[in-house]
Amino acid sequence: MSSFSNRPLNMVEITHLFENIKTNTVGEMITMAFAQTTNNDTVKKFMNRGLKISQKHIRIFQKTIKESYIDAPIGSNSYVTNSKNRVFSDKLMMHFLSVLTAAGQGNYSTASTASLRNDLILSYQRLAAEIAGYAKDGADIMIEHGWLEEPPQAPDRIQLITD
Repeated sequence: MSSFSNRPLNMVEITHLFENIKTNTVGEMITMAFAQTTNNDTVKKFMNRGLKISQKHIRIFQKTIKESYIDAPIGSNSYVTNSKNRVFSDKLMMHFLSVLTAAGQGNYSTASTASLRNDLILSYQRLAAEIAGYAKDGADIMIEHGWLEEPPQAPDRIQLITD
């Protein structure tokens, strides 16, 4: 049970690693497709960065699984066509990526709390921080282009009282 030992992965840890490989594979395909169909250089660079992050995270998770002598799942980007025809607006693509990054952070947090090995916990936390920085940069792009609206807020009772 020691979280510091280099023991084989348990089934809960394996399940989370597999699921995070699968979700990053989806992210890899989506960012690749969005990058090749946008005309906006800022959005294209953001999507390319997301593609590289997804690929890096997949490699890290696959390496962890293989260290326990388990075959890691492998994805395929063959589902992404070679079309450069614009299908979605940049605003929609950026919003979709913001949802995916939030889901990814949630997945990493769940996996971190379910893991008993410290190396996995540290990996998930480190990778979640990288995703948080990426998400923040995406929000900055959406704000810069006027694509992000401020959500409704609770009334500021102090201000209402003092006005």
